[in-house]
Amino acid sequence: MHPRISVGLLLLSIAGTIPAAGCRPSSPGPTASAPATADYYCPMHPSYRSDRPGECPICHMELVRAEDSGESAAAGLVAGRATAEIPPHLQARIGLATAEVVRAPFVRTIRAAARVELDERGLSLVSLRYGGWIEELFVRATGETVRAGDPLFSVYSPELYEAQRSYLFARKSMAADDEAVASLRERLSLWSMTEEQIAALETRGEPETRTTVLAKAGGVVTRREAKLGLRFEAGATLFEISDLSTVWVVADVYQDELPLVRVGAVASIELGSAFGPPLEGRISFLYPTLEESTRTARVRIEVPNPDGSIRPGLYATAKIACDLGEQTLVDVDAVIDTGTRRIAFVESAEGVFEPREIELGARDGGRAVVLAGLEPGEKVVARATFLVDSESRLKAALSVHAGHRGPH
Repeated sequence: MHPRISVGLLLLSIAGTIPAAGCRPSSPGPTASAPATADYYCPMHPSYRSDRPGECPICHMELVRAEDSGESAAAGLVAGRATAEIPPHLQARIGLATAEVVRAPFVRTIRAAARVELDERGLSLVSLRYGGWIEELFVRATGETVRAGDPLFSVYSPELYEAQRSYLFARKSMAADDEAVASLRERLSLWSMTEEQIAALETRGEPETRTTVLAKAGGVVTRREAKLGLRFEAGATLFEISDLSTVWVVADVYQDELPLVRVGAVASIELGSAFGPPLEGRISFLYPTLEESTRTARVRIEVPNPDGSIRPGLYATAKIACDLGEQTLVDVDAVIDTGTRRIAFVESAEGVFEPREIELGARDGGRAVVLAGLEPGEKVVARATFLVDSESRLKAALSVHAGHRGPH
């Protein structure tokens, strides 16, 4: 656009109300040359200057004294931008709208990739304090569900057989409350014989060659080392049983979002449409280390799983609600991000929009937290923001240009 074409003409041309540059009316326009003592200018067309009061021949607005309008600071509050003045009727034509800066509760939602893992607290290992041979298997495959007290396998153990004989002999030859009898009975209990099994041994009066081992906890068999006829040593893991009534969903949260996450925060877990609506859980633990390759930290979310439908190993998406309390908020559409700074246009008076540099914090749901530059109750341009910015920059540029040129 030619320098002599005014800022107002630019906006009116965009709004489609007058011909664009190159299609000017036949009537002569005003000269853009400023008199030597140009004390008056048009707020809508700062390129027009006059040495006396009157009307702008372009838009017929009343001219304003430069010293009264503070026009000496043509660049405005932000370098390279000036205060833009847009009448209400023109605001409607270009679709300009404002939004109020508010003070309100703010919840930032963090999305993170996640996966379902076993609840380690529900993990149970089956091992014995003596060696022997497995004589019979009652649980033959991983994935089977067992309850506490269910039989897992039966064993023959010379050590256990001898311990039963010693107890029965001591019980016959000594008083029932003798310390040696009590010690031998406790040994059988420590070797995983239940009270019912010991009572049956006392009633029978003969040691068993096969002793049944029962599950101490319920859950799903996730590992099975026990095999029929296997010779095992004391302490060997024969079964692994996992309680899946609660599972962990472990999410990977990026380091710049990690300070927002708190233990106890509510999280929504999406497993995919096939698994139904999102599940809800709470953050129970923040892992103390960071994964260097991805710059993420693990966050543990506990999710109830009463029917066992959430299987460890599933991938998920976690949405973590981070309550930041009351904050000063602005519509993100009102912010112009230049890459090095963020600018909003504040309505300082009717039709007057002042550029202001601001600082922002967290963003979510079309709103951003204001750290500096705006106060609650102020109104900022939220629609047609870039048109107002163009007006502001062009006005600043023309004002600087007009201040340095002389008459043609």
